[in-house]
Amino acid sequence: MVLAIYGAGGLGREVLELAKIINKKEKLWDSFIFIVDGADSKKVKWH
Repeated sequence: MVLAIYGAGGLGREVLELAKIINKKEKLWDSFIFIVDGADSKKVKWH
């Protein structure tokens, strides 16, 4: 299953970090994606 996070700003990145912590304890998601709308959308890098 894929977890889609709406928004890739500060809050979206915090949600990603929390999801990774949860995923370590109980594998719920196979991958994560950000959904970003607007003309200024660009690729988001994370570690």
